[in-house]
Amino acid sequence: MTLSLLTSLLTMLSLTTPCQATEVGLSRPAGIGLATGYPGAISVTGAYWVSDKGRIAGYLGSVGFMHGLRALYAHNFYPITDEGPGVLWLYWFAGIDVSMTRRANQTLDDNWYPRIGVAGGAGIELQFHKAPAEVFFEIGPALYPVNSCTYLYTSCFPSAWSQLGARWYF
Repeated sequence: MTLSLLTSLLTMLSLTTPCQATEVGLSRPAGIGLATGYPGAISVTGAYWVSDKGRIAGYLGSVGFMHGLRALYAHNFYPITDEGPGVLWLYWFAGIDVSMTRRANQTLDDNWYPRIGVAGGAGIELQFHKAPAEVFFEIGPALYPVNSCTYLYTSCFPSAWSQLGARWYF
């Protein structure tokens, strides 16, 4: 059964036709927008396309006890469809997280502590044909080797997160 699923997936990937271009990433490489999820309730997000399928993206946000920054490289690898309002892509990403946070169990502690880690995962985005914009959803794990909230710099604290957002390209 696993072999038949793999064969079906490979056949589907080989039979896809190239998607039509949108303005996102081609004639308009820089975008800015808003996202909800990590690193804050509402984050400012930006992206700059460095190739026809790859971009560098960043997120800056805050949620009371934490102020965070995420920088990542994302790469579109599979166009799901070009029907309807735009091109729907699957993509992978990898990057770093840097944040300052308070210890959750010490409400009287006014000190801020660093948290540094690596993140990766997958996303899906819709790049519109008639507007230089995209909407996206990302999900993935993160590991924090430097996480003073656990009182141990040697612990590798895992985390899972997701994010939903939109960008307008210039």
